[in-house]
Amino acid sequence: MRIFRISLCFLLLFCPSAFLAAQESEGEQPSEFEKTLQSIDWTMGPAELRVGDVGSIHLPEGFAGAGASDTRRFLRSLGNIASGELAMVCPETLGWWIDFTFEPCGYVKDDEKDDLDASELLDALRDNQKEANKLRKARGLGELTITGWAMKPYYDESLHSLAWAIKLREPDGQITVNFSVRLLGRRGVVNGTYVATLDDFRKNLTQAKTLLKGFQFDPGKRYSDFREGDKIAEYGLGALIAGGGLALAAKTGLLKKFWKLIVGVFVAIAGFFRKIFGGKSKTKGKNRRRTRRRTGARRSTSRIARREDPDIFDEE
Repeated sequence: MRIFRISLCFLLLFCPSAFLAAQESEGEQPSEFEKTLQSIDWTMGPAELRVGDVGSIHLPEGFAGAGASDTRRFLRSLGNIASGELAMVCPETLGWWIDFTFEPCGYVKDDEKDDLDASELLDALRDNQKEANKLRKARGLGELTITGWAMKPYYDESLHSLAWAIKLREPDGQITVNFSVRLLGRRGVVNGTYVATLDDFRKNLTQAKTLLKGFQFDPGKRYSDFREGDKIAEYGLGALIAGGGLALAAKTGLLKKFWKLIVGVFVAIAGFFRKIFGGKSKTKGKNRRRTRRRTGARRSTSRIARREDPDIFDEE
């Protein structure tokens, strides 16, 4: 088993209480946060990681992932609000991660794909953020200001993927990037979120796209599996960007699905380093495994892996 050891720099930024605990326990027992980190049932790449009951994502060599319960424990240990996360993926250095949720909103029609106006969408996001800041203030948090696009919205029709990234100014003046991807399926949308400093966003974008392009819906749940009579989402691509149908969410009890975007509970991602401990341990569950990479023949037939596919994750 490989065990990650978190850096004190990361603890200071993400969880000051954990940082203090780590200081006190240095050379003694590991902090509670470190215990949480080490107790996670990691799946090490190369492997396939389940993302709830909707699909799976390929973990290349050098990457790791965790299931729903461990992902939520990880987020809560950092002081974040965890609700509905199905999985997380990260490099073995654990310097950043992407977590996934699923919104069972139905089939999102992509008939707006040629009408995504970046300027109008940015205005809508800023309007939503003004309301979000009222919630932040009520929670004793400072305001977040959207300063522009880090990556303009782009819809890949062949992959049925929508991606964009916004720049946010934190109360202390630091600029962070909230990168979002929406993977459209037959019965809903898989949401992937990655938050980083602007420099880290640029540095890690290649790794992030490597992971995200390895996601596949299960047979029967793909966008192309849509059949007449299936549930149709009440909003389109533009609303996925501008807030995911916030008005609809508010009246149907789905608002918690967008809480991470609204409240902005994540802070800047800082660097980790890992320490690998020797020895083996007993397997605790089905997720702790190390499987062989899928055969080249199978992956070469995947639309996701086709070399001619446009790269939806390039910056503007």
